[in-house]
This record gives sequence, structure tokens and C-alpha cells, in this order.
Amino acid sequence: MYLVKGNQQLVRQLLHDKSDVMFAGVVAGNHPGLLWVDHPDKPTCALVWSTGL
Repeated sequence: MYLVKGNQQLVRQLLHDKSDVMFAGVVAGNHPGLLWVDHPDKPTCALVWSTGL
């Protein structure tokens, strides 16, 4: 797993209209937390830790 910072490429790849708000915020870099992905360029899964929760 790779620790990454939120960015717009990941937002487009990982989020959809039914994504959890806290998950989406961390992925986009708007909420504090950590994001790990299985591949930094084309992730197929992600693990998110939200500082707010």
C-alpha cells in the first residue's frame, strides 16, 4: 500500500455519487486524514483514515 495525498486524479478514480462524505473529503484533500492506495497511478482499492472520526 502507498500513502498518498489527495489529488484530483484520485478523486475521479475513487469517488462516485454515493461515496461517503468523510471518505470523499479525505480523498480530495479537504478533510484531515490519511489515504493509502494499492497502486499510486491506477488504484483499485483504497484505505482511508479520517482524523475527524
